[in-house]
Amino acid sequence: MPEAVLEAVKAGLGEGRGLLVALSGGLDSVVLLHALLRLREELGLRVEAAHLEHGIRGEESLCDMAFVQALCDAWQLPLSCRQISAPALAMQKGWNLEQAARNARYAFLEETRRQRGLDWILTAHHGDDQAETVLLHLARGSGLGGLCGMRARTGRVLRPLLGLDRAQLAEYAARNGLSYREDSSNQDLRYARNRLRARVLPELRTINPAAAANIRRCALALQEDEDYLQAQAAALFQKGARGKGLRLDMDAPRPLKLRALALYLRGLGDGDVERRKLVSLESLLAAPRGERASVGARLFESEGGRIHLVEDFGPFALSIPGPGRYALPDGSQLWVRLLPKPKELRGQANRRLFSAETLSFPLLARSRQNADRVEPFGLEGSKLLSDVLVDAKLPRWRRDRLAVVEKDGCILFVPPAVRSKHHPVLESDENAIEIEYQAADE
Repeated sequence: MPEAVLEAVKAGLGEGRGLLVALSGGLDSVVLLHALLRLREELGLRVEAAHLEHGIRGEESLCDMAFVQALCDAWQLPLSCRQISAPALAMQKGWNLEQAARNARYAFLEETRRQRGLDWILTAHHGDDQAETVLLHLARGSGLGGLCGMRARTGRVLRPLLGLDRAQLAEYAARNGLSYREDSSNQDLRYARNRLRARVLPELRTINPAAAANIRRCALALQEDEDYLQAQAAALFQKGARGKGLRLDMDAPRPLKLRALALYLRGLGDGDVERRKLVSLESLLAAPRGERASVGARLFESEGGRIHLVEDFGPFALSIPGPGRYALPDGSQLWVRLLPKPKELRGQANRRLFSAETLSFPLLARSRQNADRVEPFGLEGSKLLSDVLVDAKLPRWRRDRLAVVEKDGCILFVPPAVRSKHHPVLESDENAIEIEYQAADE
């Protein structure tokens, strides 16, 4: 029933009325645009179109662009056009051709939407596209997220035709006398999606004529399940995330742990969250303290139920000429203050006091060295700093990035592990120097 197209489009719109249609010139996008123009006055829509010529199909592609330009002129519709070379982009970025074209298309659409002050990007993906997408992901071994297929809304992108099949769009076009372009590359069976369309889905329809529609319904049901699991995983992640580290309840259901680990990796900037990475991090969570694992291009360390990103900042040396806040390479901070008439003598693990009567600026905060020795407060003689840090049960990743605060080669404080016996605060002191350490993940 052709009116089903209007109903689907009406139901699939967002709150904003400014719409940018991704117009290829094919059946699907021409039908979508025509339906929006029919609804424009009733719904108070502002409709514009955008077309990206990918530089893939030569003269045919240029004819598509000319068709789109003529169509928008005839319908008195603003059109934004751009030409690129998707093959050149694929070579430059190391992407396959389909990925390069898709990434360029969505980047162009979003840029145009913002420049034109519009609310939404509308694409004409329909229900048969959805069935093909789910089957492709299934064949590639995707998890639940991939089997959900395309969403009716992703960010600022709306796909209002996902509930309709191509036959309904073709009927609408015939009833309204619409002309459109046929993409010859859709017949090229070298592409996996085209083989699915030409061979697999027709065969599935011999088993069940409603196969494509049933796959769509399955995807919608899985989307509900995935949304619930993602919400639970987000709560689990938020509970255990601290800076570059993550602690997870090992008794949590595995589907939630893996999704929380995916959120963790994405938060670190990993755009390629493969299942094998998540399984490696899950194993590291249960590993003994101090065990390390390379996941992708990153190194992580176990802290007993907690994992942490190991970062190599290299050697550093930071002069401390007086009171103030000093940022260290790993994002942690030292706060140095001058306290008149101190009410306490020693401080706490991350905050130590030193006599301002015997200690003077400048001080130095530096990376630790293998031969460092310290004379701990309350003990006789000196010890290797490395031994002190091991005794303090600090994980290796934290030991490797500690700041050593010294004066003329004499170690004063290595927060939070040790304070030396030098420059103690006496009850008779008029002033004290307070050094407070704040870790990056606190």
